[in-house]
Amino acid sequence: MVGATQAGVVVGVGESPAALHALRYAVAEARRRVSTLRAVRVWQAGTALHGYDVDQARTVAGADAVLTIRRSFEQAMGGLPKDLDVTLIAVEGAVGAALVAQAPNDHDLLVVGASSRRRWRPLMSTVDQQCVRLASSPVVVVPAPAMARGHATKAIVRAIRREAHRLAAS
Repeated sequence: MVGATQAGVVVGVGESPAALHALRYAVAEARRRVSTLRAVRVWQAGTALHGYDVDQARTVAGADAVLTIRRSFEQAMGGLPKDLDVTLIAVEGAVGAALVAQAPNDHDLLVVGASSRRRWRPLMSTVDQQCVRLASSPVVVVPAPAMARGHATKAIVRAIRREAHRLAAS
C-alpha cells in the first residue's frame, strides 16, 4: 500500500457508448491492479419548482443515479463483477469536479468516457477535459467503440430498423 488510503480505480458511470466502454476498461484495470473499483454517477438537482419538495427531489435523483450505475453494469458486463470490491457512489455536484474529488490519491486512476460533444460544441469544456485539467491522479479517457464513433452509425441503425420492420411485416 502506497499511502494512508488504498489506491483504487474510479470510473465515471453513464449510459453512452463511451461511458460503457470506460466501465469495461475500469473493471479490467481494477482486476489487473488487484484494487477496489469505485463506480461514480454524478447528478445535479437542478432548479427547484415552487412548492416542490427539494429533499424528496434529491432523494429521488440519488436513487436514480444508483439505478443508472446498476443498469450500466448490466449493459456493459451483464452485472456487477463478483471478483472485485465495487462501491457504487451517487454524488451531487458538478460532474468534472465531483469525479476528481473521488480520486484524491495520486495513485488512484480516474477513468472517464470521451465526450461526444466535442464536435458539436468545440469551445465548451467537456467532462473529460475538466477531469484531465483538475485531477492530481492519472486520468484515462476512453473513446466510444469504433462502431459508435463512425458517422455511418445512424445509417446502420436506420438499415437495421428497416430490416426489422420488413421481417415483422412478412
